[in-house]
Amino acid sequence: MERLPNETLQQTALHANISEAAAAAWFLAETDRLGEYKPHLLFIAEGAAARGDDKRAALLVTLGVLTDEGNLRPALDKSPAEVAADYEHFRSIAVRARTLVGQLGSAACRRDVSLFGFAGP
Repeated sequence: MERLPNETLQQTALHANISEAAAAAWFLAETDRLGEYKPHLLFIAEGAAARGDDKRAALLVTLGVLTDEGNLRPALDKSPAEVAADYEHFRSIAVRARTLVGQLGSAACRRDVSLFGFAGP
């Protein structure tokens, strides 16, 4: 059975197992080619950081590809103003995500391979 985006977003926010939350963020980034998940996932990451769950926030930003400001929406048959608005939408998400990562500090953003069951260095 295919997961609905809302269920997957809920999993990123609420799953007790951080690796499941990280996998859900990665799944969203891989399957939602238009980036509709991005503002919702960023909101969840900001909430996690506000609660002191820095590791979850950093993983959601990283695996959700939230710092990428590329426009994922199709530009065909759109006016230049519409394309610019789409770009601005993704740019503003990326700026907020980079700001959040900067606030979290390097310890939270360090890649932790043990999260996925691998032995660390």
